[in-house]
Formats: sequence, structure tokens, C-alpha cells
Amino acid sequence: MRTLIFLSVIFILGSFKEETNTITIKVKGISEVKGTIMLAFYENSKDFMNTEKADLAKEIAVKSSEMTITFSGLKNGKTYAFGIYHDKNNNRKLDTNFLGIPQEKYAFSKNAMGTFGPPDFDEASFVSKPNQQMEVSLH
Repeated sequence: MRTLIFLSVIFILGSFKEETNTITIKVKGISEVKGTIMLAFYENSKDFMNTEKADLAKEIAVKSSEMTITFSGLKNGKTYAFGIYHDKNNNRKLDTNFLGIPQEKYAFSKNAMGTFGPPDFDEASFVSKPNQQMEVSLH
């Protein structure tokens, strides 16, 4: 009897898996067909743009001047913001000049742009929903 109860509890708990969504992102403005596209999702403003604290990340080889990236695993109803950049030299970082100005193209969710630096999390954030689609242009 205990085994039956235990298995029933395990089955019930397993049926409460968190629903996840897929997002399709069309990336425009890729100037050279080389390197990789680096994409990172963040769930809060505290960690936004700290690549070591990205909640989800993906690295995709550049195959054309416009790419479509499909990403799964976003929690349904959760707020996210993402940053994306074209890592032309595959050094896994956004190259900047001596003033900190990016030398590789980048974009943020909702095509949000900050005045001096990246936008705030709130400006770039969106709520995850099933079969979501976005388009961003690299700058």
C-alpha cells in the first residue's frame, strides 16, 4: 500500500512540470558571414547583461546576413530580456574600444536601446508566451 501511495505522489508531482515556450528570433543586420551569434536571456534586472549570470544562453554559427534562431526553455508567463551580439572573431566576448564602445554589432530584445550603454531591463523585457516571434536588428 505504501508503495502505491508513493508512486501516486511521484506521478502527481511529475505532472506539474512547468510549461516552457519556444521563441523564434529573426536577426537582421549581420554585416559579415563569419563568427557566431551570442544570445543570452535574463530573468531579472540585477543580472541583466552579466554574461556569467545569464539564465539561458545559446551560441550559433553565422550562416547568412539574416538568421532565424529558435530557442526553447523559456518559462511560460515569466519576464525575460535578452542581449545578442555578433562575435566576429569567436573570442566569446563583445569587443570594445578603449572608451568601452562596442566594436561588434549587438541588439536587445524589443530593439531597446540605451542612451549611454545598454537599455534598462524594463525597456527590453517581455513576457514569455507560446510560439513567440521577435525581430531584432544588430547595430
